[in-house]
Amino acid sequence: MLIAICDDEAVCRDALYDILSAYRSTHRLPMDIYKFDNAAALLESKRRFDLIFLDYQMPGLNGMDTARTLRSRNVTCSIVFITSYPKFVLESFEVQPYRFLLKPAQTEQIHELMNG
Repeated sequence: MLIAICDDEAVCRDALYDILSAYRSTHRLPMDIYKFDNAAALLESKRRFDLIFLDYQMPGLNGMDTARTLRSRNVTCSIVFITSYPKFVLESFEVQPYRFLLKPAQTEQIHELMNG
């Protein structure tokens, strides 16, 4: 499984990485996790991710516009929006997200999502 974490906040990005890494170790899963600090870098990646954790509010290209771009490229992977702004939930349905989580990411929520 290929997973991308795209968040401009290093603390949030690293915390989510740590949760996913621990999950990978506990369940002995083949999982590669890539971190991106901006949406442009994610969109430039040639990898075909199975799951993308995408911050909604970022400088430059925001998460919603990034998801729109991915969907316009026929990328069908699961997208999980992570944000501090719950008011964006309804708009996010346009790009068919898998989930919408509030920051900070909680270990229990991520494990539930991964068990899914």
